[in-house]
Amino acid sequence: MSLVGGLFWSILIVGMIPLLAVAGALLVRRWVTVEVLERHNDVAGFIYAVIGVLYAVLLGFTAIIVWERFNEAQTNVEKEANELGDLFRNAQAFAAENFREELETNLRSYVRIVVEKEWPAMAEGKSSADAWDAYNRLWQTYYRFSPQDEDERIWYSQSLTRLNQLGDQRRLRLLSSQSAGVPAVMWIVLLGAGAITIGFSFLFGTKNTIAQAVMTAGLAMTIALVLLSILALERPFGGITRIEPEAFNQAKDIFDSVPAAQFATAKAMLERAVDAMKEDKAKALDMFNKGEGGFQDRDLYVFCANASDGILTAHPSLRGEHLQDIKGKKGYSFGQEMMRKASEGTIAEVHYWWPRPGTDKPLLKTTFYTRVGDQICGVGYYKE
Repeated sequence: MSLVGGLFWSILIVGMIPLLAVAGALLVRRWVTVEVLERHNDVAGFIYAVIGVLYAVLLGFTAIIVWERFNEAQTNVEKEANELGDLFRNAQAFAAENFREELETNLRSYVRIVVEKEWPAMAEGKSSADAWDAYNRLWQTYYRFSPQDEDERIWYSQSLTRLNQLGDQRRLRLLSSQSAGVPAVMWIVLLGAGAITIGFSFLFGTKNTIAQAVMTAGLAMTIALVLLSILALERPFGGITRIEPEAFNQAKDIFDSVPAAQFATAKAMLERAVDAMKEDKAKALDMFNKGEGGFQDRDLYVFCANASDGILTAHPSLRGEHLQDIKGKKGYSFGQEMMRKASEGTIAEVHYWWPRPGTDKPLLKTTFYTRVGDQICGVGYYKE
C-alpha cells in the first residue's frame, strides 16, 4: 500500500466509522422511542456483554499477532545489519590485502544496494536482483580465499558462519516483505463483527441523546483506532508504518569507522561509472556531478572530461576547467598524462600530490582512469 493510500484509509477509518456510528444511533432513536429501548436494556446488556467480550478477544488477538510479526521483521533487519558489521570487522584479521580489500568493497556494495534499490522494491513485495548479485559476490570472495595459518582458519570459519546467518536473515526479511498481511477472510470477520458490536449499542436507550451519541462515538473510535493499528502494521515494509533501513545506515557508519579499502573501492567505483556511461551518458554525468547513485563516498568521486578538448564535464568543484591544465601540488601535469594515455577498455593509473577536500596539505593520490566513448573518466584515492 502506498503512503497516499494508507493516509486515505486512515482518514476513512478514524473519521467515517465514528460518524456512521453516531448517525446510526440517532437514526434508530428516530424510529424507536427511548421508552421502548429502555425496556430492553437489561436483556440487551447480557447479550451485548457476550458480543463485546468475543470481539475484544478477536480484535486484541489480531493486533498482538500483527505487532509481533512487525517486531520480528524489525529484529531480523537488525540482526542482518549486525552480521554485516561483524563480517567487516572480521575482514581486518586477514593478512592478504587483496582479499581484505575485495571483501570490504563487496560489503559496502551490498549495504548500498540494499538501501538504495532493495528497500523501495520491498515496499512492492519484491526483491532486488542487484542485491542478490552483491550477496553472491560475497560468497564468491570467500570461495576463492585459502587461509594461510591457524589464526586465519579460525577467522575464516567464523566469517562463514556469519555469512550463513546473514543469508538466513536476508531471506527472512524478504519473506516478511512479501507477506500479504492479515488474510482477507480475517478482515471480513473483523469488520463484520465490529459493525455488529457498534450496531448492537444502538439498541440501548438513554434519555440524553447527546450522552448516547458521545458513548457511541467513543466505542466506534476505539474500535477504529485498533483496526487502524492493525492496518498500519500488517505489512512491515509496505504499510502505513514501515521499517526503515536505519540498521543498515548504522552498519555503513561502522564501515566508515574502519580505514576504507580505498584501492578496491576506487577501482570498483570507476568500473560502475563506465557501465553507467555506456547505458546513458547524460544521466551518468548528471549523477557524477550531484554525487548520486553511489558515485561519491567521502573522498572518492567520479570526474570526467571531454577526450577532445579536455573540458571537465563532471567534477565536484572544477567543472568547466581544462583537464590538461590541471597540475598536482608539486607541479606534475597529471592531466596531460591522462589525456595522452587514456584508452578505451583499459584502466590506467596516475600518481600526484593533491590535498583532501577542505584541507591545504598535499597528500599522495592515485587516480584510476579510462576512456569511455568521447569521455575520459577517473576516480582517485589517497594513499595516506
